[in-house]
Amino acid sequence: MMKKFLLLAINAILLLTGTIICNGQTPAIGRSWKFVATQMPDSWYGSAESKAVAENVLLYQRDAGGWPKNIAMHKPLTEVEKVLSQMKKEPMMQF
Repeated sequence: MMKKFLLLAINAILLLTGTIICNGQTPAIGRSWKFVATQMPDSWYGSAESKAVAENVLLYQRDAGGWPKNIAMHKPLTEVEKVLSQMKKEPMMQF
């Protein structure tokens, strides 16, 4: 009983500070892009969150293969942000 209470208390503290323990996975939100890109635990890969991050990475990738700098690609995107990112990828018509 005490162990459950202690675990609940720790999770509550982590939730309030922006970190959540969920099925043994480390959430990407609240972390730097560098951490997410290089240090996430193996258990995180294949999760719904990791798939959403991968979709964002592909959205940000330019037609030439590169990515913009100083972008937190792991942050959730609104539909408007997704459209704007896609518009930046597509070449502008030249007249």
